[in-house]
Amino acid sequence: MNWKKILFNIFFTLSLLCGTVLSVAIFFYLSFYIPANNKPYSEKTEFEIPAGTPFMSIQNMLKEKGLIGDKKRFYYAARFAGKLQKLQAGHYQIPGGTHYFQLVRLLSNAPRHHIRVTIPEGLESWEIADILEAHLQIPKDTLLYYIKNPLLAGIPDSSLSNLEGYLYPDTYFLYEDISPKELLQRFWRQFNTIYSARYQARADSLNLSRNQVITMASIIQGEVMIWDEAPVISSVYWNRIKKRMHLNADPTIQFIVEGPKIRLRNRHLEIDSPYNTYKNYGLPPGPVNSPGQKAIEAALWPAKSNYLYFVAKGDGSHVFTTNLKDHNQAKRDFQRVRWEVSRQKKKSGN
Repeated sequence: MNWKKILFNIFFTLSLLCGTVLSVAIFFYLSFYIPANNKPYSEKTEFEIPAGTPFMSIQNMLKEKGLIGDKKRFYYAARFAGKLQKLQAGHYQIPGGTHYFQLVRLLSNAPRHHIRVTIPEGLESWEIADILEAHLQIPKDTLLYYIKNPLLAGIPDSSLSNLEGYLYPDTYFLYEDISPKELLQRFWRQFNTIYSARYQARADSLNLSRNQVITMASIIQGEVMIWDEAPVISSVYWNRIKKRMHLNADPTIQFIVEGPKIRLRNRHLEIDSPYNTYKNYGLPPGPVNSPGQKAIEAALWPAKSNYLYFVAKGDGSHVFTTNLKDHNQAKRDFQRVRWEVSRQKKKSGN
């Protein structure tokens, strides 16, 4: 019996087996260092783990959010890291392209304290600054300075003279010690998430700049109360521009008159300003508030109509007309209704 040959074969087989196992283990281990998703690093996704959420639920939530592509890989990454029972409740901002081990480490460390801040649609920048000052450690004047100087805020878009209209209205979870620059960059990222390539392609097909779209959207935002009417109101304004008529858009006058919204008088319509659409043709130089997604879509996809006028009915809806005669009649009808309602209130003592 050739013992040397037998021992060689045993040694060779064991070496091959160990090498194979080691190779598989190394491959398996390194697979945890591939990106868990295809999102760009600059894109940060909000992710919240409520207190008491079990691991399997967290795993499913990550998958639903598009933050992981492989639930098993995330499970084994957490298991090998000894973190299966150590993921922390909290609100996270997860950068795109985070690999599995990074994600496990990130979710194993309780995040810094976040403050929930909701920015309603249709606010001007000074109103947004008021809300942010009330919640965060940032003076209003500092915020407004950076809003008027976007390049200094680290927003590299030379087409923007200021961020009016681009502070996207949404609910944000913000670090209480966030800097003004980080804050405005956050708004800017959210705006660009909403204003997608599809929107830009549509704007290009209409030969409109982004600024023109957002400016029109802000006017629509300021007018609309019933959102089914938004595309129709949009069509009125675009039709007026095509016919070289004044827009006569009240939201632009409200923007000129500083402070809270007021009931406009004839004297306000005479204010000398490039934003006065009662005196200047076309769109004003920029947005007059921060519009939401529905207003942006209405600006890009107006209804097909011949309407040139509309008048408020007092219940949030409008009467739309194609000529001045019918428009004036609609105004008279509304004045009669308003007068009758006022008379009845006085009669009943209310």
